[in-house]
Amino acid sequence: MIVGLRHDVNEVYGLRWGLPKVISVEKKYGIRSTFFVRIDVVRSDKDCVVLRRIVDGGWEIGLHLINTIGDSSFLLVGVNWSF
Repeated sequence: MIVGLRHDVNEVYGLRWGLPKVISVEKKYGIRSTFFVRIDVVRSDKDCVVLRRIVDGGWEIGLHLINTIGDSSFLLVGVNWSF
């Protein structure tokens, strides 16, 4: 049986504190899932490092889309997106 497991990361709290807890449980049971992260949740290079470590550990990161049409407030300047 194949099961797809995904998590939506909608807030900074979820990225910085909730996500590590979920990963800890998944490691315990040998599970890997996909985390869909909203672009406005990633606020620093440190957040990008966290995401890189998650990918390096075998999990997948996907983009959790939000309505950004015509909204320039979601343009994050100075964040290194190459994780």
